[in-house]
Amino acid sequence: MAAASTSLSYGFAVEGTPSFEGHAFENTAAWLRSCPEGAYTTARTVDKRTLVFEYDAHLKRLVETLSKMEETDVDPETTVYAPEKLEPAVRACFAAAVNAAPLGDGDEGKVTVLCAHGKHAIDAGWCDDGGLAVRAVCERLPPRPAQPVRAVAFGAPRKNAAAKAVSWVRDREGLEKRKPADANEVVLVDDEGRLLEGLSSNFYALYDDGTLHTAPEGMVLGGTVRKVVLEVCEREGIEVVLEPPSVNDADRFVAAFVSSTSRLLLPLAKFDIDDKHLQFGDGDGGERARQLEKWVLDEVSRCSSSI
Repeated sequence: MAAASTSLSYGFAVEGTPSFEGHAFENTAAWLRSCPEGAYTTARTVDKRTLVFEYDAHLKRLVETLSKMEETDVDPETTVYAPEKLEPAVRACFAAAVNAAPLGDGDEGKVTVLCAHGKHAIDAGWCDDGGLAVRAVCERLPPRPAQPVRAVAFGAPRKNAAAKAVSWVRDREGLEKRKPADANEVVLVDDEGRLLEGLSSNFYALYDDGTLHTAPEGMVLGGTVRKVVLEVCEREGIEVVLEPPSVNDADRFVAAFVSSTSRLLLPLAKFDIDDKHLQFGDGDGGERARQLEKWVLDEVSRCSSSI
């Protein structure tokens, strides 16, 4: 039996407008919504696009999400998305997208990689035999949001929090439209009042006893920046409680954060939970929040590698 094929293609974005195979999209989310179901991840380049932040973690995320999307058990050593098969395709597509993007000398890239296979790839015309299809789009990494940063809490948890699949980009579109214009993120909250994660971020609350609370992996998607946050906390002696912060404990929050590829670790200056309007620091998240933010930012280069 012939080996399944691997199909690669890449595009790039100009001023946030992706162009892919002759088609222009409003933004990268719009491009993803047009794609077949698959696993995706978004990474950032570092040091003038010579390094990629947590590249291995992004590859692991793609493999794990593709595995979770399978309807039957598969052998991870022989499947088309086994790491040794997936990695060369992702590396080649990633590099091609970055090199093709019309970025300035000082710009960093924000690269979204999507992997599909099987019926999803066949139906989209991406791969005739259901082999592996990899697509990547590179755009200019936007500046980190300036303070004061606001988040709001509403919206139910997603169905498969452990997988980063295209379906979530479609599912969250309605919540994004409800997000206030001055809010940077929406934090999802369940029926028990547990604050889980943002639409595209992890969420944390620093309690008045010095502990940092954040939902455990499996209940939420463990982001690449979250991994570094937890490492920094261990190094600095900050106790981490792997439980979602509770709405009922809001009066105990002395700081709150979201983290993601583009934001890194971002303190919140304002956080609205129903009729509670929390404010941290003097419109900048507070001193303790800024210190943790700095520690994480200082780790970015160390946690990056060349591809």
